[in-house]
Amino acid sequence: MQAYARPFFQFCYYLLTVIILSACHGQDEEAPPAVVDSNFSAPQLTQTVALGGNVTGLTEGSRLTLTNQGVENMTLTANGEFRFTTPLAPDTAYNVTITSQPTELICDLTNGTGTLGSSDNTALLIACRHWEAAQPLGANDAGSAHSPHLAVNNAGEAIVVGYQQESGRYRIIAHRYTPQSGWENTTPIETLSEGYPAQLQV
Repeated sequence: MQAYARPFFQFCYYLLTVIILSACHGQDEEAPPAVVDSNFSAPQLTQTVALGGNVTGLTEGSRLTLTNQGVENMTLTANGEFRFTTPLAPDTAYNVTITSQPTELICDLTNGTGTLGSSDNTALLIACRHWEAAQPLGANDAGSAHSPHLAVNNAGEAIVVGYQQESGRYRIIAHRYTPQSGWENTTPIETLSEGYPAQLQV
């Protein structure tokens, strides 16, 4: 039995030595460094804001069309708040105009141009109203009026210019309108001593 014991103990000693050396070798190894991709960047969220406002004065069945920068169009059919559907980036310039007025209404837009900030912009204000009924411009008590020309500004003020013939001479006349006071009396602008007024412009 002694003859077999020695080789057995030698084998056990060898096996133990291999196990210890393997354990020590595993402890000495360091993990490989992590590989970092320098070109990688986290995705950035893009901030957007909305452009809109409020409309008043529309009547049932009326349609009002707006455009922003001539690119995005919007049709409004009811009063209240509205917004363009396309979100925009902050600091984007906008230019909103009315491209189609409702039938029998006239609508005015304020704050139609500007630059967006960092939050939603609801500064577009649209006020619609009916056209006034037809009114006589003045009594025809000094001869027939000819070639009337009408001009209207954004404030709703108007002026009609024409001419009348009186005592063989021509005089240029004007008739002014303001929303506050209506049509004023006809006033002469100039009386021509000779000649004929042609191609009047307002």
